Amino acid sequence: MDAWANGAYGGDQMSALERELREVLQREQPSAGFDRRVLERAALARRSQQRQWKWISTAVAACLVIGLTSVYWQRERQAERAQEQLVQALQITAQKLALVERMATKNLTGQEK
Repeated sequence: MDAWANGAYGGDQMSALERELREVLQREQPSAGFDRRVLERAALARRSQQRQWKWISTAVAACLVIGLTSVYWQRERQAERAQEQLVQALQITAQKLALVERMATKNLTGQEK
Protein backbone atom coordinates (compact mmCIF):
# COMPACT_ATOMS: atom_id res chain seq x y z
CA MET A 1 0.00 0.00 0.00
CA ASP A 2 2.82 2.40 0.78
CA ALA A 3 4.20 2.04 -2.74
CA TRP A 4 0.95 3.43 -4.14
CA ALA A 5 0.80 6.25 -1.62
CA ASN A 6 4.46 7.27 -2.23
CA GLY A 7 3.93 7.72 -5.95
CA ALA A 8 5.05 4.34 -7.25
CA TYR A 9 3.06 2.89 -10.14
CA GLY A 10 1.72 6.32 -11.11
CA GLY A 11 0.48 7.07 -7.61
CA ASP A 12 0.81 10.86 -8.02
CA GLN A 13 -1.42 10.79 -11.06
CA MET A 14 -3.88 8.56 -9.26
CA SER A 15 -3.96 10.75 -6.18
CA ALA A 16 -4.57 13.83 -8.35
CA LEU A 17 -7.47 12.03 -10.00
CA GLU A 18 -8.77 10.94 -6.63
CA ARG A 19 -8.59 14.54 -5.36
CA GLU A 20 -10.53 15.78 -8.38
CA LEU A 21 -13.16 13.08 -7.96
CA ARG A 22 -13.50 13.90 -4.26
CA GLU A 23 -13.96 17.57 -5.05
CA VAL A 24 -16.52 16.92 -7.79
CA LEU A 25 -18.41 14.28 -5.84
CA GLN A 26 -18.29 16.10 -2.51
CA ARG A 27 -21.62 16.23 -0.73
CA GLU A 28 -23.36 19.58 -1.00
CA GLN A 29 -26.28 21.00 0.91
CA PRO A 30 -29.44 21.16 -1.18
CA SER A 31 -30.81 24.53 -2.11
CA ALA A 32 -33.64 26.11 -0.15
CA GLY A 33 -37.00 24.46 -0.84
CA PHE A 34 -35.45 21.29 -2.25
CA ASP A 35 -37.56 19.02 -0.05
CA ARG A 36 -40.73 20.93 -1.02
CA ARG A 37 -39.90 20.58 -4.75
CA VAL A 38 -39.23 16.87 -4.38
CA LEU A 39 -42.53 16.35 -2.57
CA GLU A 40 -44.40 18.39 -5.20
CA ARG A 41 -42.91 16.31 -8.01
CA ALA A 42 -43.79 13.11 -6.17
CA ALA A 43 -47.38 14.32 -5.74
CA LEU A 44 -47.52 15.28 -9.41
CA ALA A 45 -46.24 11.85 -10.41
CA ARG A 46 -48.84 10.23 -8.12
CA ARG A 47 -51.67 12.27 -9.69
CA SER A 48 -50.42 11.41 -13.15
CA GLN A 49 -50.38 7.74 -12.23
CA GLN A 50 -53.92 8.00 -10.82
CA ARG A 51 -55.11 9.56 -14.09
CA GLN A 52 -53.45 6.76 -15.99
CA TRP A 53 -55.27 4.16 -13.88
CA LYS A 54 -58.56 5.98 -14.49
CA TRP A 55 -58.03 5.67 -18.23
CA ILE A 56 -57.06 2.03 -17.92
CA SER A 57 -60.12 1.23 -15.80
CA THR A 58 -62.34 3.13 -18.24
CA ALA A 59 -60.90 1.16 -21.16
CA VAL A 60 -61.42 -2.13 -19.33
CA ALA A 61 -65.01 -1.17 -18.50
CA ALA A 62 -65.66 -0.24 -22.15
CA CYS A 63 -64.26 -3.58 -23.32
CA LEU A 64 -66.49 -5.42 -20.85
CA VAL A 65 -69.57 -3.52 -22.00
CA ILE A 66 -68.78 -4.23 -25.65
CA GLY A 67 -68.11 -7.90 -24.92
CA LEU A 68 -71.28 -8.39 -22.89
CA THR A 69 -73.35 -6.55 -25.50
CA SER A 70 -71.90 -8.78 -28.19
CA VAL A 71 -72.79 -11.91 -26.23
CA TYR A 72 -76.31 -10.57 -25.61
CA TRP A 73 -76.94 -9.85 -29.29
CA GLN A 74 -75.49 -13.20 -30.31
CA ARG A 75 -77.91 -14.99 -27.98
CA GLU A 76 -80.77 -12.84 -29.23
CA ARG A 77 -79.94 -13.85 -32.79
CA GLN A 78 -79.78 -17.53 -31.77
CA ALA A 79 -83.21 -17.19 -30.15
CA GLU A 80 -84.60 -15.59 -33.31
CA ARG A 81 -83.20 -18.42 -35.44
CA ALA A 82 -84.68 -21.02 -33.08
CA GLN A 83 -88.04 -19.26 -33.28
CA GLU A 84 -87.87 -19.20 -37.10
CA GLN A 85 -87.03 -22.92 -37.14
CA LEU A 86 -89.94 -23.65 -34.78
CA VAL A 87 -92.37 -21.71 -36.98
CA GLN A 88 -91.10 -23.58 -40.04
CA ALA A 89 -91.44 -26.94 -38.26
CA LEU A 90 -95.02 -26.06 -37.21
CA GLN A 91 -95.87 -25.06 -40.78
CA ILE A 92 -94.51 -28.35 -42.13
CA THR A 93 -96.42 -30.25 -39.43
CA ALA A 94 -99.62 -28.37 -40.29
CA GLN A 95 -99.16 -29.18 -43.99
CA LYS A 96 -98.57 -32.86 -43.26
CA LEU A 97 -101.59 -33.02 -40.93
CA ALA A 98 -103.73 -31.37 -43.59
CA LEU A 99 -102.51 -33.94 -46.12
CA VAL A 100 -103.26 -36.82 -43.72
CA GLU A 101 -106.70 -35.34 -43.02
CA ARG A 102 -107.48 -35.09 -46.76
CA MET A 103 -106.31 -38.65 -47.35
CA ALA A 104 -108.32 -39.91 -44.36
CA THR A 105 -111.40 -38.04 -45.56
CA LYS A 106 -110.94 -39.38 -49.09
CA ASN A 107 -110.51 -42.96 -47.83
CA LEU A 108 -113.51 -42.69 -45.53
CA THR A 109 -115.73 -41.26 -48.24
CA GLY A 110 -114.50 -43.90 -50.69
CA GLN A 111 -115.36 -46.74 -48.30
CA GLU A 112 -118.90 -45.53 -47.73
CA LYS A 113 -119.81 -45.83 -51.39
